[in-house]
Amino acid sequence: GVPTDPETQILSYENNFTVSDNCSPVNWSNDYTGLTGGMCAGTGTATVNYTASDGCNSANVTINFTVEDSNSPNITTGAQDEEVDCDGNGNITDLNNWLAADGNAIAMDGCSPSGLVQSVAVLSDMTTDDPIIALANAVATGCTANLVAVITVQFTFTDDCGNMSTTDADFSIVDNDDPTITT
Repeated sequence: GVPTDPETQILSYENNFTVSDNCSPVNWSNDYTGLTGGMCAGTGTATVNYTASDGCNSANVTINFTVEDSNSPNITTGAQDEEVDCDGNGNITDLNNWLAADGNAIAMDGCSPSGLVQSVAVLSDMTTDDPIIALANAVATGCTANLVAVITVQFTFTDDCGNMSTTDADFSIVDNDDPTITT
């Protein structure tokens, strides 16, 4: 297959040329030293001279490369809804654990060696993007049919070049326990 890494493609680009020689085998070399001037990791330009040599003579070809990253991160597993039992304290620990796990979403990007930047926004509460405040606002509205609160959170994954992908999921608090009366 064709390598997806641009630098590997540049280093092996001579495989795209056809060369013939009537005397001896041809050896390839190039003067590639890396990409320069890119807006983010793994991008930029390079001018590469490829040289085919038979030991006595050589032939050269120069290729100009431009490598850009316009691909958004690939979300391989979307964020998963989370339903927790009411703990009487707002379920902040459950929410923070879910948020720290990016709602169990998995995203990858081949051009971001430093990793993806994750951020969250609350879609279900127009007054805040803070999930803890949004959850408190939802709890304050009261319980309906065992549902104490639900917020919709959008997880955004951003690569080094600013390309983004999003996935949404709900965090819900339910109350399935009857009150206990002691006498």
